[in-house]
Amino acid sequence: MTCTSHLSLRVEGLKVPQKSDGNKELQFQVYNSFAKLPAEFISLFENATNESVFFAREWFLRSVEHFLQQSQDLRIFAAKKDNVPSALLIVFEKSLLENAAWVNRKILSSCTTSQSFRSSLICAKESDVSDILIGLVEYLEDSKYLFHKLDLELLSFSQDDRDKWAQKLTESKCHFSITLQEWNRYEDVKGVPFSKLAKKSTKRREKKLARTSKIDFQLYQKPDEIQEAINAYENIYQRTWKDVDVGKKFASDLIHDYASRGWVKFLIMSVDGLPVAAECFFVHHRKACSFRTAYDLKYRDYGVGSIVLQKMFQILIKDDLIDEIDFGPGDEDYKKQWLTKTRPLWRLQIFSSSSKLSRSHHFICQVRDEFLTLADGPVGKQLRKTKHSLIKTSKNLKERLNI
Repeated sequence: MTCTSHLSLRVEGLKVPQKSDGNKELQFQVYNSFAKLPAEFISLFENATNESVFFAREWFLRSVEHFLQQSQDLRIFAAKKDNVPSALLIVFEKSLLENAAWVNRKILSSCTTSQSFRSSLICAKESDVSDILIGLVEYLEDSKYLFHKLDLELLSFSQDDRDKWAQKLTESKCHFSITLQEWNRYEDVKGVPFSKLAKKSTKRREKKLARTSKIDFQLYQKPDEIQEAINAYENIYQRTWKDVDVGKKFASDLIHDYASRGWVKFLIMSVDGLPVAAECFFVHHRKACSFRTAYDLKYRDYGVGSIVLQKMFQILIKDDLIDEIDFGPGDEDYKKQWLTKTRPLWRLQIFSSSSKLSRSHHFICQVRDEFLTLADGPVGKQLRKTKHSLIKTSKNLKERLNI
């Protein structure tokens, strides 16, 4: 692979001999903590938060604090173009096989949770993302950084951008895989009245519940009142159908961080003084991102989850705070009832070309991707149709034979 990057690798004091070339445009350095990251890169975080609150520096600090495992190390790859900060890639590094000393290659994974997306790659507006990635991979290869693969999850870009990225990566002779991982459901609400999102069925349920009980809504948004909302949410969570909240402390700390910046809207619905439903949204740069939601399972038939969500929409739109509502990754049925637009979220894996093991893994991914394409296409549909037909025939035969 031809190198297009000026190399200067420093990790925890490790120095790699520098290769000079006057035609190089991208320069990379790697850091093992945010404290060591030069101040000139901080502006990348601030600019990126206008696109998503999940690019804020606080998000990554809390992610590292709560989700970096003992077997992993933090790696921050900082890129400059023409000596100007261009991009940051924040990843968790772990060994390909932790208990096999003879395999010392590393996997670099994005520090992305199920509640966030857009991955760990932050770029300046004028930067070409694919060029940054290609330059980074070439940098890793040429600096003898023994990586197995770069694994970025939940990247948000269009199908057209996906095709452009694939073409550039192919031309650069990168070994890569881009697969559709998830859908993000959202809605443009600029200039849309609340009545367009409101549901009559939800309003009827609220009126029905109000006939026998006292309903209250309390909006929390100031830093000194947020803990009360978090306590109410955690109380409700214990009465939901959900599993143990493994991200509880992470979410709590992040909500406090964002409340100090005026980004939090936390709505608690109570019935006869008992908290029964909650919605927490992060609101910044006229975008509202759903972050935490829960309701008491005993009040499910009253639709308290829908009631508190509709009330939140009313607050956001009535106060003219937003142009977009974002439900994050996942396309569950309840999201389809409220929001109509979807964005594809992709998983990008780039494999080392200097390792036979990595190239073999890439080949397996290619075979898998081809199989998934067939499964989702006409061939897959016909196979599923045939399977269902055979199952139905078998069932009818068993009924006739009284088996």
